[in-house]
Amino acid sequence: MSGPATGAGTLPAPGEARAGDVLSVAFADPASSVLGYARVETDDSGPTNSLVALFERERTLLEGIDSPPMRLDGNASGWTLEVGGGAVELTLALPTFGPLLTAEGRVAQRCGGRGELVVDGRQVDLAATGELALVRAADVAGAALVRELEVWMEDGTTVDLLATRPRGAKGHDEERVRALVAGSRPDSDAVEVEAVSDPRLSTIYDHGEERPRRAGLELWVTDDADYPRRAGGEVVCAASVAAGGERFDCAFLRWHMDGGVGVGPYAIVRRD
Repeated sequence: MSGPATGAGTLPAPGEARAGDVLSVAFADPASSVLGYARVETDDSGPTNSLVALFERERTLLEGIDSPPMRLDGNASGWTLEVGGGAVELTLALPTFGPLLTAEGRVAQRCGGRGELVVDGRQVDLAATGELALVRAADVAGAALVRELEVWMEDGTTVDLLATRPRGAKGHDEERVRALVAGSRPDSDAVEVEAVSDPRLSTIYDHGEERPRRAGLELWVTDDADYPRRAGGEVVCAASVAAGGERFDCAFLRWHMDGGVGVGPYAIVRRD
């Protein structure tokens, strides 16, 4: 069964995250061709195990686990991301907009704001849009692999997907996948958010790198749908980093869906 995947409420602030929750920030600034993804896990003492990837004009500026220092703060109206140290520094304030996107333990909201990126003393002013998300601990606890995928189409359509593979699973077909689609109704400006009854994700990886190179979505929104909504994406830029028995892969893909184009991150965390 599918149906509404959102309701009244606000996005939790980073300080409201509980032990084991995962916070993520993803953004894109088309004018400067800057893309970024940051992910923070939490424990009883607060944020821990941070992951970050930053790109400019399809070139990797930064990729790291727990380095450089990263700070995520904010409230229900928006979050602030700061990445500092070394040759690359980022400050970005991202107020939220649009409906709350909630589906089975993952709550997210679109965002857009301004900030600056400094690379070797060169300053780049940013005007970015993206998405803030929180995944509850129960949805990722014990997972050997976690996928988070977001699609932001130019017409305002958003697709969010979360997939988890339990330890001991043999392959992709044993993953638990949940997804939602948000977009304007044809007869009004109101945004409709629907949980996808049967979401299917296929991924082609770089040879030997295990980073996403292409991805396809087949979204059977309702149980009785005559056909699925489909989307295809190809990599724009990608980064990988491994430390402490964990590997982080992040790619930004250029997406095609319903005759339109968009962009969005595809992040994979693998644990030994």
